[in-house]
Amino acid sequence: MLFFTRELYVGCQDGSGWTRAARSKIERNCKLYKRYFRLIRPCLPPSAVAFNEFSFHDAQILERRWRYQKLTLILDTARTFFVFPKRYAHITFTSVYRCPSPLPQKKDWWIWDEFHLGSRTKFSLHVMFTESEIEIPAHNISLRFRNERP
Repeated sequence: MLFFTRELYVGCQDGSGWTRAARSKIERNCKLYKRYFRLIRPCLPPSAVAFNEFSFHDAQILERRWRYQKLTLILDTARTFFVFPKRYAHITFTSVYRCPSPLPQKKDWWIWDEFHLGSRTKFSLHVMFTESEIEIPAHNISLRFRNERP
């Protein structure tokens, strides 16, 4: 992660000793990332551009599956700040160059994500979870919402 680092995540937690400074840096980095995303947007597939409109901060991993260059993450969005059309988000990455390692654990929380251009794929989505960080190099991403628990 370039814009949203583990250090900033830890720093913005109460009791870190530099909460106010960390939150100020996060605000600055949000603005920088928005500018960066506008620059790379023309090179990203439409599915990535559409996905970037959502914020999954504080969504919880319910399920993750890797099979045949396809990664599926199912998130419970009940505690997110963003209002979604239905409770469970099913995110599927296709033509994934390699399996992200380690895959996030069930019950991990999605903290931040950022898109980057891929060297072997159309994009690379970097995601920070409470316990891990992954990079997902893929050609496409699809998102659908359901109310039924997986």
